Amino acid sequence: IIMIAIWSTTLQPVPEFRTKGIILIDRVISWDDFKSYNWYTEDTIQIEYEHQEELFSFITKVPADDQLQLERILSEKLKEKVELTDS
Repeated sequence: IIMIAIWSTTLQPVPEFRTKGIILIDRVISWDDFKSYNWYTEDTIQIEYEHQEELFSFITKVPADDQLQLERILSEKLKEKVELTDS
């Protein structure tokens, strides 16, 4: 039981934004499936993504120190999508 408690403290309840996509605890959302984002509140973001032709979303808090970097990453990914559809 102690090992499970120690292991569970290493899990991050917030998503991680990586090169290939967004990592949640139980799934990886590729950047191809990423559709949009919206700042739900000043420190909370909503991410929309597609999975098996259905649209889903999740809402998560973003630490103040990470907000600007996350905004840049997500806006760049959306810009890439627009450029691909325009060509």
